[in-house]
Amino acid sequence: MRCLSFFFCALLLSSCHLQAKWIFSAKPLPEKYQYTFEGNYSEFDLKVEKNRNLNVLHFKVEESKGLIFYCHGNDGTLNHWGNLGSYFNNLGYDAVMMDYAGYGKSDPKLTTEKRLFEDIQMLYDTMKTLYSEEQIVIYGRSIGTGIASSLLVDNNPKMLVLETPYYNFKKLVRFYAKAPVPLFIVRFNLANNEHIMSSNIPVYIFSGTEDEIIPHQQSVDLANLREGITLYTIENGRHSNLDEFDEFQKVLRYVLE
Repeated sequence: MRCLSFFFCALLLSSCHLQAKWIFSAKPLPEKYQYTFEGNYSEFDLKVEKNRNLNVLHFKVEESKGLIFYCHGNDGTLNHWGNLGSYFNNLGYDAVMMDYAGYGKSDPKLTTEKRLFEDIQMLYDTMKTLYSEEQIVIYGRSIGTGIASSLLVDNNPKMLVLETPYYNFKKLVRFYAKAPVPLFIVRFNLANNEHIMSSNIPVYIFSGTEDEIIPHQQSVDLANLREGITLYTIENGRHSNLDEFDEFQKVLRYVLE
């Protein structure tokens, strides 16, 4: 996530459409791009509106424990994030992940938070035709945490896992602005705090003490919101390397048992 001072100055001055382009570092893929991942997976397009489709990958494993519903970060597309499919399969889970509008082979225009949440809910509804909610683990990473947690508002999954989350996006803007800012100008809230408080579903948070993008304190603040939230602090962990720590691997396996 590009969290530099100039980024937030430009963000505050831009339109909703431009803010979306700043926040979501979307990159397209050719329409005929072919994924080449290990394991058993399928690709499909989710029609969310007339003439608007979102590209989805669904990874499967025999005798699955359930489904990891994965909301990826702001950088990269499914040709990158899809490598996690085999990782989750090795943990005994099926996995599904979608490129948000503007990413990869999905519809090219992302303009509002409301549309983003509607899109992810539609994929969740599709997955509920294949899995009971007691089998679904929602997993969000970085910018995807606010998207993942939005599903707690109207749904009842097994649990929510957040990797390197922010408290809410406006609080992150305020942190980087280093000065009072008119937050009503920020068109995206992505309020992990509000979403988590709307539900009693168990929440597991992973955050590194040396996260250079999203301050570890924001994870601490989320963990203090209510009972049923467990924070796992990875000493010396940074924003993009938690999976390199044995402690992270061990605890994630424990959480997903």
